[in-house]
Amino acid sequence: MADASKAAMQQFGRWRRDIGWPFVLVEGLVALAVGLAIYFQPDAARTTIRQLLGAVLLVTSALGAWAGFRAFRDSARDDLAVPVRLFGSGVGVTVGLLVVIEPYSASLDESTARLLLAAGLLVYGLIDIGGWVAARVAGNRRHGALLTGILNAVLGVLLIIYVRTNVVRVEWFGILAVVGGLVLVGYAFLLRAADRAASARMRT
Repeated sequence: MADASKAAMQQFGRWRRDIGWPFVLVEGLVALAVGLAIYFQPDAARTTIRQLLGAVLLVTSALGAWAGFRAFRDSARDDLAVPVRLFGSGVGVTVGLLVVIEPYSASLDESTARLLLAAGLLVYGLIDIGGWVAARVAGNRRHGALLTGILNAVLGVLLIIYVRTNVVRVEWFGILAVVGGLVLVGYAFLLRAADRAASARMRT
């Protein structure tokens, strides 16, 4: 009986570490705040959109790196998604930081920063989706990683189109970020409810 309880607690503990609903919530709130800023201040966003999206990439990838290091620390080293998440987070942090400090750097111009950000968002999004696939193969489901991956990848594609053509309007970035942020916030609350339900079952 004691062995069964211990195994159940270990499984529940790993489930909680894998889900990480606070990370999803923070990612959603950041995306929502930036999306609202872009949508309601499109004229100002035209000159600062790189830094705003770069800030989103920096925060989400930093959170992903934190979650990845925590999973590695907790001996989840057999999880295929952990090294993928760490690699993608490294790319995201590097690109996001470079774009955020671009106005203060003499070696990085506006055009290069835009292309760098577009490529970084796309690559980070695709790596996040790849990490979700790897986790699913291993039997762990992290839909939050899939949602953020899709959001970043779509933002990257949209930014590439925005740089190369005049078809995309600035407001589109705001709408996409708001929708993605709301989805992530809603998903975070679902995970929180599932966390509490699992805790209640364990107590009983």
